[in-house]
Order: sequence, then C-alpha cells, then structure tokens
Amino acid sequence: MAVGDLGLTREIFERMEFGEFMCMVLGRQRRRRQELEDMRMVVWACLAPHSKKKLRPTDIFRLEGEGKRRKEAAPMTKDRMQQLDKTWQPKN
Repeated sequence: MAVGDLGLTREIFERMEFGEFMCMVLGRQRRRRQELEDMRMVVWACLAPHSKKKLRPTDIFRLEGEGKRRKEAAPMTKDRMQQLDKTWQPKN
C-alpha cells in the first residue's frame, strides 16, 4: 500500500513512528473490509428476492479469509526438527 493511499504527505510520513503507521494501515484495511461487506449485503439484498434458490451473502462473493477452514498444523516432532536443522545448516 502506497503512502499516498493513506492520505499522508511525505513530511507527515517521515515524522511518524512505526506503530502510528501500522495503526493507520490496519485501520485502512479494516475500513476496506467493512466497505466490501457492506457492498456484498447491498448486492445480496437486491438479488435475493429475485432468486429461485435461497441465496446467502457468501454466495455473492467471498471475502479474504472466508471459506474453507485451514487444517491445523501437526505438532513438531523431534525427528522433523532434526530434519529441518540439517536442511537449514550452512553448507561450508
């Protein structure tokens, strides 16, 4: 995301601390996601009464992070850890 997308001038950006900048970025992401959710609900409300099947808002489009759940990672075993150690050892 460019600094200009956040409405910052170069001078303001250069005076910001990292935490302030991250708050702005995360706030912008949250605001964008809310805008997409709102748009999806409007489109769903327009289409649902005219659909022959029962529509859900997620049938219109899915937002990032929605959908299939990820598999949980398997716990690290000692053998796997040793295998990774060998892989990442510097080769001299």
